[in-house]
Amino acid sequence: MELLEGTFYAEGVKAGIFADAFLDQIVTIHDHEMAHADAIATTLGQLGAEVPATPQFTFPAGTFGDAKTFLELAATFEPVGICAYQGAAPALESKDILAAAISIHNAECQHRCAINT
Repeated sequence: MELLEGTFYAEGVKAGIFADAFLDQIVTIHDHEMAHADAIATTLGQLGAEVPATPQFTFPAGTFGDAKTFLELAATFEPVGICAYQGAAPALESKDILAAAISIHNAECQHRCAINT
């Protein structure tokens, strides 16, 4: 999910549909998503688990044509990420991993608020 969101926000930046403070916010969210993906990959590696390859993502036609369409899809992605962390939290036995997941969850909540605003 983090790689999906990171790729999505990178494409939004490249599309040139945002400027000024709005562009800064999208760049910041992108950077957070990629940091989350890196943190998860690092943790998986430390635990001896295989880090999945980055998939090829396909977004709906027109997604990057204007800010409104982009933000509508962003407003769909962010709650999915939030719910994924909420759903996984009870299964996390390590307090360190749980703390990291809650930290990412909180950032995703901030992203949702920023996108909705």
